[in-house]
Amino acid sequence: MTKRSIEKETLSERRDVAPSGRAPSAEALALGLGAQHSAVYEFTPGEEPVRWSTGAAAALGVEPGALPRDVGALRDFWYDRSGAPRAAYLDELAGGAADAPRAKNFVLHTLSADGESLLLEERIMVRDGGDGDLCDCAVVGMLTNHTLRERMNESGDSLRELDPLTGRLSRSALQRTLDRAVAAAKGREDSVGYVVVGVDRIARINDAYGFQGADEAIAGVGRRLCEALRAEDVIGRIGGAKFGILLSECSEAGLARAANRIRDAVRRRMFETSAGRIAATVSVGSVSAPFQVKTADAAMAAGEEALARAKASGSDGYAQFVEDEATRVARQRALALADQLLTALDDGRVEIALQPVVRANDPGRTVFLECLVRMIDRDGVSVPAGDFMPIAEKLGLVRLIDKRVLELAGALLIQDPQLRLSVNLSTQSALDPSWLDAFRRIASDPARPADRMIVEITESTAMDDPERIAALMRSLRTLGAAVAIDDFGAGYTSFSQLRDLRPDIVKIDGSFVQGLPDNPDNQVFVRALLSIARQFEMTTVAEFADDEATAALLLEFGADCLQGSRFGRPQSPDEALNRVACV
Repeated sequence: MTKRSIEKETLSERRDVAPSGRAPSAEALALGLGAQHSAVYEFTPGEEPVRWSTGAAAALGVEPGALPRDVGALRDFWYDRSGAPRAAYLDELAGGAADAPRAKNFVLHTLSADGESLLLEERIMVRDGGDGDLCDCAVVGMLTNHTLRERMNESGDSLRELDPLTGRLSRSALQRTLDRAVAAAKGREDSVGYVVVGVDRIARINDAYGFQGADEAIAGVGRRLCEALRAEDVIGRIGGAKFGILLSECSEAGLARAANRIRDAVRRRMFETSAGRIAATVSVGSVSAPFQVKTADAAMAAGEEALARAKASGSDGYAQFVEDEATRVARQRALALADQLLTALDDGRVEIALQPVVRANDPGRTVFLECLVRMIDRDGVSVPAGDFMPIAEKLGLVRLIDKRVLELAGALLIQDPQLRLSVNLSTQSALDPSWLDAFRRIASDPARPADRMIVEITESTAMDDPERIAALMRSLRTLGAAVAIDDFGAGYTSFSQLRDLRPDIVKIDGSFVQGLPDNPDNQVFVRALLSIARQFEMTTVAEFADDEATAALLLEFGADCLQGSRFGRPQSPDEALNRVACV
């Protein structure tokens, strides 16, 4: 590492007291930093040794002996003339200045030991016992290695685990970190907290300020949340306007205090965006693990339930997870349904129904048919996906279902060279290499079924892990398939994602289409979504076009294709194929 680093900008400055508490333990740091490729240092004002977390040198791309071991060396480690604010701040802290800000963030550009460009985010915090005396405290710095994305895309490094809008962990990376934390807490007979933070009324923000303004506000919320957290806490973006936070060694009372800090950090001042100043609040739901729930999956589900309760009482709310009798009964039913599903998979009773997608300006012409999964129960009754897919996703069975649907669709395409089908892909399968391997096997058939297959990926899945989804989309296109973004608009912050992913098809979320003629707000929103898709030359499909008035309005707005009961309900493959021929 050289001194050619440049301090780009000071992101934030706070003169209020940072969350108090002891310095993070090595164990807590190991849990939080493993997924983030970060390093933590610590020093006591007036004392020379600078202590570093295990693996810090590797995280920063330097030799172990190159890490600075005193404050003077730390100050100069990333220093030149434009780095004066950082150096001055470290000097203040080292000298025990009582009025020094308790937290500052910096973004640093530097070079690694092998000469490659690195982007580092540094957060320096004062950790005291609450009396404000800098002579009896620790200074903790956290350096997160946000190495430039272009180099990461080539090397396949773990920057793919970061959400590109906010720079925080993706949902899948946070889930893996939470899984390790819960396992470690079980071994210690301790607890960790998991918090879900949702931006309130994001739809209204989107309508008033547009996609870009909403994106900037969400990114700003992410930064404010980081300001309210301890160095050892871990944050990720888990949905369009939602964040998940792992709080190490946190009691139920600690969860409530953290929720208050989080809500205050967001509400206390407006967000400056290119669309204007935006006021925002957040609601918070929390759960303790492993006392209330035993796994990371259960913690994430419980956190969502708690957030829903918090939002039910209005904006800026907070709720802790409480498992009541109804929840326990629902869980027992879910387990029974999962057993039925596994048996149906073994018995070949998981089948597909086909629903046509037609041209908006010529509804008699079918463009393709969507494969919709069905389970046939022991009495021969067809069970729709809505009755079992949510349970399958929670219990990790959805990957088995996705592979079964892929196999059935592939067989139909091989049998009928004129057929075009779409299949839905869950988040779990999208991130599972074995699903892509199964797709490659089908694509290798001489009938080239992949050339006539469309893979539908929901907007929430694309936002969960954009880098890996983009790589999957490239692989699918290489094999001949087209890619659709399903439920487009449901995440409210679709503009930047759509621009980066460039799918072949976008399917407007049905919640905006149902009752469209009587909903002026949805009309504005749907018209905007269609306009954005046209700008990127993508084919558009409007779902739930169930009546003539809705279909006529969608055609007027410029939708390319329509899907809904007016144009054909889901039917068995034999029935559907007897009625339509794809064009």
